[in-house]
Amino acid sequence: MNLLVDLQREHNLSYLLIAHNLATVRYMCHTVGVMYLGRIVESGYTDPLFDNPLHPYTKALISAALPSHPDIVREEIILPGEVPSPIDPPEGCTFNPRCPLKIGQVCEDLVPVLAEEERGHHVSCHLFETSVKAARERGGVAADAWADQIAAAPREITHTVDVTGA
Repeated sequence: MNLLVDLQREHNLSYLLIAHNLATVRYMCHTVGVMYLGRIVESGYTDPLFDNPLHPYTKALISAALPSHPDIVREEIILPGEVPSPIDPPEGCTFNPRCPLKIGQVCEDLVPVLAEEERGHHVSCHLFETSVKAARERGGVAADAWADQIAAAPREITHTVDVTGA
């Protein structure tokens, strides 16, 4: 990995790295795209994305990764259920059957749009106004019908587990 990073710096190279090892991704990448069932659910510059993940799947993914030091304590987000079939994905948001922040029927009916929530940080989730606005622009009246439900939805993850054994 060090050789690849050195070559990248010396020759101004770009890599497309597809990996499951988040430590490798954080070390080697300048920008990251997080996918769930073949769709990008979050993308952005590496450090802001890892330090402040926005999408519930990204939060769960990062919480499940081993910390860089054994003394680091964090809560692991346990997702309910099984991963749906990529051949027959769920309607609406593909993450909705497992999402601990699912708003309700809107997540099953309306596909969220990847939109810029923060400078250089994009998310595809109904919890974020920019994604909802983009979905409204694409979905018209169907998306507008969900505006009140989305605005009133709680925004906290409630399904966590303490993995420290304390």
